[in-house]
Amino acid sequence: AHAQAGGDRAKAVLDYLTTLGDANERPDLKPLTDDEMKALAGTYAFGSGADEKIEIAIVRNNLAFTRTGKSQRGLMHLGGREFYPLGSFATRIRFAEASGRMTLTVHDPDLVLTARQM
Repeated sequence: AHAQAGGDRAKAVLDYLTTLGDANERPDLKPLTDDEMKALAGTYAFGSGADEKIEIAIVRNNLAFTRTGKSQRGLMHLGGREFYPLGSFATRIRFAEASGRMTLTVHDPDLVLTARQM
């Protein structure tokens, strides 16, 4: 995406990346309804510390992921409550519901953390 946005100055890089075959593959993103976004939005805790929280917010009709004190990242929905944060395609963020509460897991690519909706 960066090489495409670079225009003529980045043409050589874009040409090279194109020869790699899968350098520009993009998955089909799936839409979310307002109700689906509202069900996933909220604060998730993965510890008892003040900075051990993740906020899932609805921003411009899309979900965003923010760990306390860190930068916000847009979430791209792949379907089935599975997302990747913008700029980190290998990372997966998955949501599951149990006993009326959501659980969020982060995989990069293996399980990194589990957080429960507060």
